Amino acid sequence: MSEHHDRLQALLQDRKSKAPKTRATAPFPLVLDANLAIARARAEQTLDLVKAEYQDAEQARSGEDADVRQGGRAPIDPALTKALREAEKAHAEAAAAADEVTVHIILVALSDDEYDKLAKEHPPRKDNTDDAEHGWNIETFPGALTKACAARVTDAEGNLLDTDPGELIDTLAKGEKQTAYSVCVGLNSQVTSVPFSRANSHTSQRSGGKSRRR
Repeated sequence: MSEHHDRLQALLQDRKSKAPKTRATAPFPLVLDANLAIARARAEQTLDLVKAEYQDAEQARSGEDADVRQGGRAPIDPALTKALREAEKAHAEAAAAADEVTVHIILVALSDDEYDKLAKEHPPRKDNTDDAEHGWNIETFPGALTKACAARVTDAEGNLLDTDPGELIDTLAKGEKQTAYSVCVGLNSQVTSVPFSRANSHTSQRSGGKSRRR
């Protein structure tokens, strides 16, 4: 058999496995030290503010009403330039410190059967309009889906860590859980593996765009 055939066969076997590598996957980074996470967030916020101020100064310097001096336009305030460099340095240091204590929860899309089975385990509550609209219990299903999608935990280099991903999900703060759930929703609703456009199908192009019957 050809190498191409062998590869397709391997991918088919993987897709039918309980934890296929070919399903949609996304790493969810988690900084284990809350203080370092906050420090990085604050450094990033400060950098964004200084960058915005610097960009405003650049635009004012090159605008129609800019103060043109002899020998060219007036330079940007040195104090602002210094502030930008300091903010960039502080952010880089905070990010590096946070990265050292960051792990990644690898979230993997469920199969259609797995997703439906999970939803049935969290049926809509009686007379709850929000549940009825979604088709499942909006209080319990998001957490269950996130746990079901959490396949493994790795370090920044992708090395597997010996810890239960579901137990780590339980430690997330409310905002972190909401973000992780949003990622899971995206993974389970993705359709990038389905070639809807026949014009983009290699098989269609080889057959002149006409359907072929077996």
